[in-house]
Amino acid sequence: MSATYYVLLLAAVFSTACTKYEGLPPIGPADRVVVSSFKYYPEEEIAEAETVKMISAFVDRQRQLRWTSFQSIPGSCNLMVTFMAGKTHVGYFVVYPSGAARTNGPTGPVEGMIPKSEVSKLLALIPSTLYPRQVKEANCRALFK
Repeated sequence: MSATYYVLLLAAVFSTACTKYEGLPPIGPADRVVVSSFKYYPEEEIAEAETVKMISAFVDRQRQLRWTSFQSIPGSCNLMVTFMAGKTHVGYFVVYPSGAARTNGPTGPVEGMIPKSEVSKLLALIPSTLYPRQVKEANCRALFK
């Protein structure tokens, strides 16, 4: 088989393996936000209605960007916000210092990039006392600046 055949075959595989989404639906109404680090605990909760509303609005704006099916974002230095309505999980958003982000999509996790300036805006909405241990550590905190 020719090299061109293999190049076209690989292109077809990668284009079908990476579904693109233009804007995702809003997270949905939440009465609290759980702050953690993806796959690491403990968690802290924010139940103050105005703060929950501001974090939800921020995440919904980011969800209007381009997203692709989840591949892999390495690193333990991250901040995750999980949206809850009562005991029901209604969505989540994970952000890394690089601007890489992950959220729930229509068929599973999706990933995308947000501007680093937006990462700082999310951090400003969350009291620093609630940051997960990884974000509080100096080497990780410096990456978020």
